[in-house]
Amino acid sequence: MRSKNSGMPELFLFCLFRTEVNTSGMIENSLKEGRRVIFPKVDREGHNLMLFEIKSRDELTPGYMGIPELLWPQMKEERI
Repeated sequence: MRSKNSGMPELFLFCLFRTEVNTSGMIENSLKEGRRVIFPKVDREGHNLMLFEIKSRDELTPGYMGIPELLWPQMKEERI
């Protein structure tokens, strides 16, 4: 998929957790380049995987099991 604003490819990423690949540099560089960066969020109650765009790493905070994720109140109503 290409971003509507920049024409650059959108990226679906995740944050480092335990022994997973460290994506911090990719996240920072992608945001600086103006790419849309999409993150997953698990809705444990509804058993759904939702996708949300972030504009800054500052929007992420430790969530379930310490995994960096968007807080519910910070999320826009619109899902991707």
